[in-house]
Amino acid sequence: MKVLIALFSLSIMANAFATKAAARRLNVLEKAYYNKEFSEKLADLHARGGSGDIVGNGGGLVEQNFQYAYDKAADLIDHCLVYKNCDIDAEDLSTLEEIKLTIISNWGNKERLKFIPAQFEDFFNDEGDYETRIAKTGFDPSFPILINLNLAYRNESFTYDFGAMIAIVIHEVGHQIGIIDHGYLDFLGQALRRETIAQQDNFGIKIVNGKFNIAVLNSGANKLSKPGLYVSFNNKSIPLLNKVTEEIHCPINSELLGFNVENGHFSKPNIILHRVLLQFQSWLTFFCENKETKTVRFFQRDMNMEFYLYRSESDDDFVLNDMIRVKIY
Repeated sequence: MKVLIALFSLSIMANAFATKAAARRLNVLEKAYYNKEFSEKLADLHARGGSGDIVGNGGGLVEQNFQYAYDKAADLIDHCLVYKNCDIDAEDLSTLEEIKLTIISNWGNKERLKFIPAQFEDFFNDEGDYETRIAKTGFDPSFPILINLNLAYRNESFTYDFGAMIAIVIHEVGHQIGIIDHGYLDFLGQALRRETIAQQDNFGIKIVNGKFNIAVLNSGANKLSKPGLYVSFNNKSIPLLNKVTEEIHCPINSELLGFNVENGHFSKPNIILHRVLLQFQSWLTFFCENKETKTVRFFQRDMNMEFYLYRSESDDDFVLNDMIRVKIY
């Protein structure tokens, strides 16, 4: 079976130079027809699951990272809109603005993403379509984006490929605003993927029974934005944004606007029997605005984060502990 992995990192070159296609939009009657068809397929999917909930919002890394990618996509679109650095024209920027507003409108919607397990992968096959797709949605923002978990987990590197995930989000939300052309949405998705790659850093280290990874997605010169920031080890992921934000202190009568994390590196792991201590050092640049004068100042500090892995009593493997210490000096 041919599978759609054009957005996956191992085969991204197939779409890396995606060319712009016509951005044809469905008219009202076409939307109604296709949405009725999609609604029937969704109903059939739920019926096949019987009384069980076949559509999970699981806590695996792919699921967590897709949710994060959805939240971060609007910031990256803003970066394209403000700095005009995504190599797309004014019409494309207008389309991205519409996609951004649709994403923002669904930020509080718990049904925005649905994750479909392997036994229902045939849902992603359409008649006359030679590809099994990684995601599907309808032509209206009220529909969820359904993610093919079997295909997503098949490629291990995809788990940390936020650029690919953001490209998928852009593509599917583009359908939700009525655009039918896959080629055009691939083109927009790749523009955002390139921007993600330019902004994201991954810091990884192989330790004991897995890979320990810290992902940082800065927003460049956008002082109003905080980065995407989280740590993962095997199948557990912990967001770090709030932990870092709590330790940043602006001058009196000022408030934090945003910050960037750069030049990260690990110290040598400290392994003692059932415990592993990992330390991650980086530069921290943060921006503070005076509440009265509205002037913005930036500050640079060093940051140290401590993480602990403990040996599990059940299977003797190490697991990531929730206790994380952040020190800024």
